[in-house]
Amino acid sequence: MIRPRIVITGIGVVSPLGMSFPDLLKAYRNNECSATYVEEWEDKKIGIRTRVASRCSNFQETSIDRKLRRSMSRIAMMAKAATEQAIEDAQLSEAMLKTERTGISYGSSFGGTSTIEDYFRGYQNSGVLIDGVGSTTFLKIMPHTCAANIAISFGIPGRIIASCVACASSTQAIGYGYEALQLGVVDRIVCGGAEELSPTVAAIFDVLNATSTNSHHEPKKAAKPFDENRDGIVVGEGAGTFVLETFDSAMARSATIYAEIVGFYTNNDASHMTNPSVEGLVNCMKGALENARLSPQDIDYVNAHAAGTQAGDRAESLAIGKIFGDGPTVSSMKGHIGHLMGAAGVLELAACIGMFADQAVYPTLNLQKVSPEDGGIRHVMGEKKPQKVHYILKNSFAFGGVNASLVLRKAEGYGSW
Repeated sequence: MIRPRIVITGIGVVSPLGMSFPDLLKAYRNNECSATYVEEWEDKKIGIRTRVASRCSNFQETSIDRKLRRSMSRIAMMAKAATEQAIEDAQLSEAMLKTERTGISYGSSFGGTSTIEDYFRGYQNSGVLIDGVGSTTFLKIMPHTCAANIAISFGIPGRIIASCVACASSTQAIGYGYEALQLGVVDRIVCGGAEELSPTVAAIFDVLNATSTNSHHEPKKAAKPFDENRDGIVVGEGAGTFVLETFDSAMARSATIYAEIVGFYTNNDASHMTNPSVEGLVNCMKGALENARLSPQDIDYVNAHAAGTQAGDRAESLAIGKIFGDGPTVSSMKGHIGHLMGAAGVLELAACIGMFADQAVYPTLNLQKVSPEDGGIRHVMGEKKPQKVHYILKNSFAFGGVNASLVLRKAEGYGSW
């Protein structure tokens, strides 16, 4: 069976490193870091130990139409803003949007955590269970709030896929969009993910001793994937949206092609809720390579999930080494932008598209000395490394043992970016 080629033709970004795709790429290229000290988290009533986070401080919620905001928490507002950029970038017409042949595949770890926190503050103050529950409360906190609000905002009546698998959410959502296009059930699909920052999200990792707590005086050095002195993640927020369509569709309308998605695989470890399985990660990457009809030798660069935890980085290093040895270069973007949970995969994939354009690999920021347990693979440290970048494998792994890997190919000719 001949499979249709699937390409990325639109990109939208709301991130701690910039409010557009060009701004985000500029920050990655300049080795900028978005982590800052969060004074509000000093409050003992919040109770978390970490004080460092990566925030979209330039995002203005009032930029969203007031009528639409009524059913949106911050997460959906960022998703809407990123999607608006992507739709405009892809030059999708009103007729293209308002058909059931256009779909939405969007991910997040949670719905609106700020809305949940507001509700519990009201309950705590009054002692009445339903105090603070309004007609839009559930609409803001439901797991598919981003996808549903995107559909309403842009009048997209096609299928909705809502991937809610924590840190793998947006990578899996993009993969499901790729599969839907290959099956021919949609002509184009809006894909991505979002997350909003809140103490609740930080607390989940804080109680597992998985957040960074040793670099409050130097927040921009807090996230250090693969480093021997890493001490945990820097939580963050943001949203990213891609428009996917077939290569033939993009060519027919002379669309810009940023990259081609050639492989996807997702699985689960089925062994432990929080400790990753090397075997599960290996099988996921192998599955993506098989789906792409490639061998390990074809991959030039691996964009690692590597969030800066001891167990996670170690397992991923071992898994990459088992498949690739010291063949492709490897780096993680979380030293630059923190861990954006449901938005992590898509905004790290945006960096990969920049690497295609630059023919260079961006380094793991703050990686000073590779942990002996994370050796055996080709880490990129310091400045970006010029090299051939034709095929990229991107990993995202999540609590619950969920793994997702995508394989991208550089777009060449035919309106490529």
